Amino acid sequence: MSAQWRLFNMIGMAGHSKQSNPQICANPTSGKTEWIFNDARPENSEDVPYPLSKEEALEFVQSRLNILDPTSVIARDRVKFLNLLTERMKKHTPYNNFFCFLSTPPWEKTEHHFKEWILSGKGGVCWAINPFTKALLEHLDYRTHHICGYLFGGKVYDGHISTIVEDAAYPGSRHLVDPGLWLGMFTAVPLDFASESPVYEFHGIKMRFFRDGDEVSYCVKTSAVYPKKNNLVYDSSGGTWRKEVIYYLKERRNWYPYFKIILGYLRTWITTNTLRPPFNGLVFFAYEAEDQVLFSISAYRNRIAAYQYNQDGTVLKPVMTRDTLMQLLRDRFQYSDEELTDVFQTCLV
Repeated sequence: MSAQWRLFNMIGMAGHSKQSNPQICANPTSGKTEWIFNDARPENSEDVPYPLSKEEALEFVQSRLNILDPTSVIARDRVKFLNLLTERMKKHTPYNNFFCFLSTPPWEKTEHHFKEWILSGKGGVCWAINPFTKALLEHLDYRTHHICGYLFGGKVYDGHISTIVEDAAYPGSRHLVDPGLWLGMFTAVPLDFASESPVYEFHGIKMRFFRDGDEVSYCVKTSAVYPKKNNLVYDSSGGTWRKEVIYYLKERRNWYPYFKIILGYLRTWITTNTLRPPFNGLVFFAYEAEDQVLFSISAYRNRIAAYQYNQDGTVLKPVMTRDTLMQLLRDRFQYSDEELTDVFQTCLV
């Protein structure tokens, strides 16, 4: 694994053994990797509409994402618009877990709070960004549904929620849309490949998808060899790829019960101090438009690992202190001094 990805892989990778029928709810303090979502329980299947109006959606697309007259763009090419929206969502919606460290904990906030964070450009994590994106697409007349995924090294198999867009290219077509993943997925990914997708690249980050039946693995390019790990994939040319996420294409999820369950898990993990690295510290992945660079930052107990991905594919490792990190987040990404002070004190950065 290349050095720039180590901050996201600071733990041993959990073994993966998918269960055929995920009818259990995991104990959030259990040491085992389990499913958290029991779709046999009524409270886990009853959904509510996401609180985003069509007027808010159109305003966000045009003002925040700078896609003018989206209905005309969609009418000309639905897939092109889908790719553009995915790229702009990723560029304008930072991935971060700041909400975990504010003085008001996340389980005391409503879905409206997380929606406002995205509308204002402050971002969030998968269960905040991806339900917002799904609702946005539905207001633009796309057919969508949520699926779940396993983040390698995570506590639970369905710890990630993502979105499938149906029929965008032709009847029966499927695209994976995931701006709420911390890694650099800057396009909608068509799922019509047999075993391996084309290689996607953004600012030197190479990624590829591999199919195994109804599972699709998201992988990043690596030259390292881990003979004892089960998360390596080799493509048809012998190239080595490291699994980061496994998407379960048949495991559908409803956003609201998933959101409520995740908040319950966060409450347990945070109050018992059992969040795993790097998520027990700050995690931030965002595109900075002025200099056209990607920042990937992890910070915990006064240790800051920062990487800067440039447009030409070069990667820098800037030395950051607490003060320079706060300045970057305040000046380039418009977080307030009050928010940053609150987050940094709680997280011990």
